[in-house]
Amino acid sequence: MKQLIFQTKLNTLRLFVRNKRFLIISLLIPIFFYLLFTKVMNVGLAGADLVAWKADYLVSMMTYGILMDSVMMISSTLVSDRENGFDQLITLSPLPKSRYYASVIFSFFGLFELSIISLLVVGYYINSVKYSILEVLSFLIALPLTALPLIMIGILLSLAGSSNTVSGLANLLVFPLAIVSGLWWPTDSLPNWIQSIGKWMPTYFMSNVMKTLYHHHKLDLQSSLGLILWFSLLSLCLGIILHFKRQKGYQLV
Repeated sequence: MKQLIFQTKLNTLRLFVRNKRFLIISLLIPIFFYLLFTKVMNVGLAGADLVAWKADYLVSMMTYGILMDSVMMISSTLVSDRENGFDQLITLSPLPKSRYYASVIFSFFGLFELSIISLLVVGYYINSVKYSILEVLSFLIALPLTALPLIMIGILLSLAGSSNTVSGLANLLVFPLAIVSGLWWPTDSLPNWIQSIGKWMPTYFMSNVMKTLYHHHKLDLQSSLGLILWFSLLSLCLGIILHFKRQKGYQLV
């Protein structure tokens, strides 16, 4: 456990503290879109409806921020480590490689928390969105856990090839996924065929789980089961891919 904590601290310093541009961009993009849509592109609501919409959009931008970090940042980090030889250094060390992957994930959990806290502060002070201590804790604890399917997608993408290939695939995935799952616009404003696709996406399930926790203080069981199903299927896919790569002589784990 001490070794895992040390490796997580090392990765946090390496990825975020010493790369402040990486950190700032990750935190500011969701804030920018949140303020753009709630202040500039106002939907014409008023009173309690407007407050509820601002809270819902806050959850959507939290989900969007974690989507970017999980799919784009984790995949680029893993492929960059592989191309720069850091991955090989871990392979040659006495530490199991699974601990390296775990430490990277825990490091990104810390980034998720910073992103959530930043948006909570902006929502509270600029848009007057209110939340209790219990609601804040639910965001900080539950939202990173709902991101596990997205983390698995990021890991899978990192196995797709070079950094250019992985970056292109991540961009092709993130923005359509955000749109069809209703993170930028309400799903009911989209065409019916897009709604039918979007309502099966992990980001849609994530957003539903958190909105239900915030507004009704209960768990959305259907969306939670959807996330578990996504995580299980993606984990199975990762296991199969790693198995075939090991069969071809790659030492990935």
